[in-house]
Parts: sequence; C-alpha cells; structure tokens
Amino acid sequence: MRPLTFTLLLLLISQVAAQDKYAVVIGVNTYDTSIFSNLKYAAEDANDLAEQLTEIGFSSTVMTSESSSSRLRPSTSRKISVVISAVARSCTHDDTLVIALSGHGVQFSDEDLLPSGIRETYFCPSDADLADKSTMVKISSIVDFMSHSLAGRKLLLVDACQENRLSVQGQKGTKRIELGSVHENRRSVPAGMAVLFSCSSGQFSWEHEPLGHSVFSHHVIEYLDGNADARYYDAGKIELNGLGSYVSKQTNDYVIGTNLCPDGQLPVLRGDSANWSFGNLQGRQKDLLKRVIKTLNDSYLGSMAEGDDPAMHEVGRARGALYGLAANYLLSNESLGNLPIVVAIERVESSLESLPEATKKEQRELSGSFAISRNSLGICEEPATGFGRGRSWGRC
Repeated sequence: MRPLTFTLLLLLISQVAAQDKYAVVIGVNTYDTSIFSNLKYAAEDANDLAEQLTEIGFSSTVMTSESSSSRLRPSTSRKISVVISAVARSCTHDDTLVIALSGHGVQFSDEDLLPSGIRETYFCPSDADLADKSTMVKISSIVDFMSHSLAGRKLLLVDACQENRLSVQGQKGTKRIELGSVHENRRSVPAGMAVLFSCSSGQFSWEHEPLGHSVFSHHVIEYLDGNADARYYDAGKIELNGLGSYVSKQTNDYVIGTNLCPDGQLPVLRGDSANWSFGNLQGRQKDLLKRVIKTLNDSYLGSMAEGDDPAMHEVGRARGALYGLAANYLLSNESLGNLPIVVAIERVESSLESLPEATKKEQRELSGSFAISRNSLGICEEPATGFGRGRSWGRC
C-alpha cells in the first residue's frame, strides 16, 4: 500500500504544480528627455495589470521606474533581461508564463532584416540611448527566453508607445537616426507561444488621461477583471482567444470613438498557440460583491455631502439594505458567479429597481441580511472618514 500511496501523492503534487502561473510585468515611465518623452501611465499599466494577474493566481514580478528596489527598476537592458530570464527558466511543463512590456519601443529603418523578414524591435529601458543599441532590449531575445522556457502556455504582451516617442530636444539632435515602425507585427512567433501587440503596423499606441492607462492596457486589465461582455468568456473562463478578441475590438473602437486617431488602433494576436485559460470568473464573485458594497457606500457618502436632508440619509440606508439583500441572492446563486462582473451588477440593479420603497421595519430586517452577507464575505464594518454617520467596509 505504501508504494501506491506514494504514487498517488506524487500525482497530487504534480497536479498542483501544473497550475503554477508566472508573470513579469514591466512599465517604464521615465526616460532621458533629451531622447524620449516621459510616459504618464506605463507604471500604472504594469502595477494594475500585475494586480489583476495576481488575483487570478499568478505569481507576479513587477518592474517599474518607481520601484523601491533597485533590482526591480527597469533602468538597463541587463536588469530587464536578468529578471525575465530567471522567471522563464524557473517554469516547468504545464506552467503558464506571461511577460508584459509597457514603455517606448523602436526599430531602426536602416538595420538589416531578420530571418523572419522584419527588422529587430527594441524595448527601451529608462537609460536607453538610441546611439547605443546595447542599452535596449531586443524583443527577439525576450522571445528566445520564452521559447526556451518549459512553460506550456506562454504570452508576450507588447504595449510600446510610439506616439511622441522622441522629445523635442531629441528631434532637434544633430545626429539623424532613421526609426522604422515599432509595430511591424508580422514577426514569426515560435510554436506554443502567442504575442499580443498593442496595435497594427504603422499605428500608434495611445495613452489617454481619462483612463489613467494606455488604451490597450486598460482593456487588457478590464478583460482580466471580468468586465467584458459574457460572449468573450467561454463557459465562464478567462481565455487567450477571448482576451485577443475583446482587446482588439474595444481598443480600436475607443480610439476611433474618442477621436484620438481616425485610423484607430487595432491590437493583433500572433502565434499558433492553442487557446488556453488564465483562470475562471467564478473565483471573482467575492470581488463583485465587495465592489457592489463599495459602490453603494460611495453613493451614500455622496448623498450626505450634498446636505443634511434626512430623507437622503433614509434613501442611502434603504439602498444599502437592498444591496445587502442582492448580495445574499448572488451568494446563493451559482450561475451569477460565472457572469462577468458588469453583467451581474446590471442584474442586481434591475432587480433593485423593481422593489418598492422599504419601510423602516423592512430596512432593519434587510440590514440584518446585509450583515450576514458581510460576514460571509469576511468584510467588516469600519468607521467612515469624513462623515460620522457613513459606513465603509474593510477586510476582517
């Protein structure tokens, strides 16, 4: 029996190991402004993307210009290469590996073509110098790190901002450097790997202040967060094909719809990798309910800020109780747990609109239901700041 038990234990360990997921997420905001313009949101892109990946089970390593660790500040090509190489080498069969780059990228139009028929693309660390290519990271070297990794599922996200890539000082430099299109995305992608480029050849990758992100990264994060339409999640799964389809459509529609560029920005997914899953939506149900509670709390405090009208306070308390009832319903309804967050919230909102005004007695009863929901979620009531009669919720 002991050999059989040991064998079963090994099988169990191997199944757990097969679920390991790793990510290296890099965002470069600051540059030598005699060469490049600084970016506003690359670090935010990296931090928020890493947060979403972590929430669906990834072990995420984040490199940003603002990092407190010198090792994790992407100032040189060597630092970036060392971190990516180390994580890629640590992967075993059936692991998932995601590398994400947000920053400036360049090609040199006078450079010889690679065997794949395109010119090399370079990702630019903070200390990048266009006169010294060794200060930049070749995308082909990152692809090589990933292709030699044992990970069974591999994705490279390239959000290289091409707009205003040279500062005014850089454009006035005496040495002329011919730069090609950074998004010549006909690149040959190794088998078993996918690359999602933030736009098509000849297009710009836009940042936009209302989003607080690049347009591309915003929609990547939105998809991973479960906020896309239900049709992009097959059987409640967050998948590679769904990511590519959603980000491509939404990014292009947004850029055209907000008049950032009439030509749009169409992300492109390359590679022959079979479709695979990042994780399930069902595990994000608690996040949905916490978000519903926070939304209500913000609305309640906002109504108090408008004045001391007791009627407004009663409305806030009533809606709080009703949201609590909806939260209990969500907890008991497994099918809603598989819905994208935005769809589930719409279901809750529509159900609330059909409920009559709650009496004071009903409010107290529903508030009791709300307390049950909070306890089941592990969410505790804390004093609100700024408004003595408000509520805020934190983790127990």
